[in-house]
Amino acid sequence: MTDRKTRRHGRGRSNEAGGKGPEVLEDILRRWLKENSLDTTLGRAQLESCWKDTVGEEVADRTRIVDLRGGTLVVEVDSAPLLGELSAYYREEIMSSLRQSEGFPNFQNIRFRAGNFETNT
Repeated sequence: MTDRKTRRHGRGRSNEAGGKGPEVLEDILRRWLKENSLDTTLGRAQLESCWKDTVGEEVADRTRIVDLRGGTLVVEVDSAPLLGELSAYYREEIMSSLRQSEGFPNFQNIRFRAGNFETNT
């Protein structure tokens, strides 16, 4: 009976040297990120620097990267006119530049949304 309880809770088997036992979640996530070409060491500052290089300082000061998940970059924009301009006129150009950049791994799409935030200027 003790053996059954131990197995159910994942403590009875070893995962060393190809064992078939349970794995630590951190190891699973690390392997998945590596297999899907997502660099976990890529810091926020590097993302923002690459974004600034792509869109220019003026636009970068009025936008903020919110998330990069599942290949979709989510960017907040501080005004409706700029949001419309980026979405309608510059979206494809920005996407093309980001796809060529090493700063945005696994990038596929961009989504702009209205945001209310303080700019750094």
